[in-house]
Amino acid sequence: MRPKIGLALGSGGWRGLLHIGVIKYLVENKIPIDFISGSSIGSIIGGLYAATGDIKKVERIANDLNFKKIIRHSFQINTPKRPVFSTKFKTFFKKIVGDINIEDLKIPYSAITCDLSIGEAIAIKKGNLVSAMLASSAIPLVFGPINLHGKYFFDGGMINPVPVNFTRRMGANLVIGVSLYSGIFPIKNKISRLKAIKISRFLYLKRLADIDLHSADIPIELKVPDENYKFFSNLNNSKKLIDYGYKSAREIISKQKNLKPAK
Repeated sequence: MRPKIGLALGSGGWRGLLHIGVIKYLVENKIPIDFISGSSIGSIIGGLYAATGDIKKVERIANDLNFKKIIRHSFQINTPKRPVFSTKFKTFFKKIVGDINIEDLKIPYSAITCDLSIGEAIAIKKGNLVSAMLASSAIPLVFGPINLHGKYFFDGGMINPVPVNFTRRMGANLVIGVSLYSGIFPIKNKISRLKAIKISRFLYLKRLADIDLHSADIPIELKVPDENYKFFSNLNNSKKLIDYGYKSAREIISKQKNLKPAK
């Protein structure tokens, strides 16, 4: 009997495009994915794959996106100071996956989010998929919290950036954890006051991600090929990022003797 394999996809903003490459490698090498959990961008990529069962479709979606489309579908300026998730964002994802519930996905899935009422990470394992994805990826200071059933939720990556523990609770015997925070340090360029704030956030998230990743059976740390890329440039360089995620997964997973193709 083979182990039940779980995939824990970490937070990390636009770096999440590398997750597509990891899944693509697993699929092409017939390594089964029995469970998926994700934090923030990991919940979005994982949710799209769990719903469609087609990583090539997810890859096409990523390659077809551009910065203007993301802004148009992600933001709605209600006041000059408060951009929030708009109904357009929900509509955009529902066009891809439909109005589907998590219970009906092709692969068991959970979206990790932060429940602000108790200050803890929780797994959303039922209900509307798109709502769960949004609750998991509501980045503080950028988006308002997501209200589901009278509770408010924020980005799960704040508290559990690589949800290995939640993936194991789903029933996985072997967990592949994927972190997107490798390669950020050491910082080589001049550090401005604004950049120092950004770096301090990464330091905190990397520390949490390292702790999470330590409990994974197969830890994968993905480093963006060129961290000097500008934010907007990366959004339009999806192919390069996906290819790099694929190559990184191949380098690590091909050495694992306990991961064999499904018969």
